[in-house]
Amino acid sequence: MMTSVPLKSGTHVTVQFTIPGQTTEFAAQSEVSWCDEKGRAGLRFLAASSKQRSELKQWLARRLEDSLPESVALKFRLTT
Repeated sequence: MMTSVPLKSGTHVTVQFTIPGQTTEFAAQSEVSWCDEKGRAGLRFLAASSKQRSELKQWLARRLEDSLPESVALKFRLTT
């Protein structure tokens, strides 16, 4: 996440976003895990429905697979 508003670790925030390629909007209570001087921050979701968690995990798995070299991705596909 990037923000123009300075954040501190431990701050509770509500975030809203849409996973690329999907139309469902997420709204999640979160806690700032880390932040830096460039306005970037990592979040820990405090409450998300099982459907939201599943959709997010699937999207993250696809992103990970897309970023791997094809030889590594093929091994991953064969073992799952």
